[in-house]
Amino acid sequence: RDRTETVDKLPTELRNRAEIVREMEQLRSLEQARWKDGFASGSVYNGDDAHVEFVNKVYAIQSQSNPLHPDIWPSAAKFEAEIVSMTAHMLGAGETTAPFGSEEGICGSVSSGGSESILLAMKTYRDWARETKGITAPEIVLPVSAHAAFHKAAQYFCLEKKVVPLDSEFRADVSAMAAAITPNTIALVGSAVNFPYGTIDPIDKLGELAQSHGIGLHID
Repeated sequence: RDRTETVDKLPTELRNRAEIVREMEQLRSLEQARWKDGFASGSVYNGDDAHVEFVNKVYAIQSQSNPLHPDIWPSAAKFEAEIVSMTAHMLGAGETTAPFGSEEGICGSVSSGGSESILLAMKTYRDWARETKGITAPEIVLPVSAHAAFHKAAQYFCLEKKVVPLDSEFRADVSAMAAAITPNTIALVGSAVNFPYGTIDPIDKLGELAQSHGIGLHID
């Protein structure tokens, strides 16, 4: 705060573009050392200079595209379709006879990031349970280590949260999650890895639990 000027109102005079760039570069120089050492988990995933330069070029090329208008920017639709297809095949799309992209097969969409992905998934579980099971008071069961976006989703989409403790290894306690399931439960939540501890929940056991109750399992 004491090293840069604070702008609290729209300037009455235009600012020079070079001046704005210089200010941003100054701030970057102050911040960069805080993550360049590689310990900014969940924030910066690759600090290699060549990679950052490449990503910046990609951002610049696509900065004016809008996926809402694929007739003008078909590249956005192409990139999304390829990302979804590559990810789906990592998850076994080639091992099922269901047509790719069908309701029985593996499908997906590209979101703005992790939080939106969680929000979209929770809304989908809610809508699916209402349509197929008539659940109007939906509940989700999540370990205390689950990402904060699940709490946002619960608030946005009127979901009741059943938050359960972790086991001695800081992983989701499957028995506690099983005890929290009710007829209104629409989904269980597991993490691989979780946000606060970096441990992997017992996803296989959570999957069996979800299947036995006919409910969803969201792996963050």
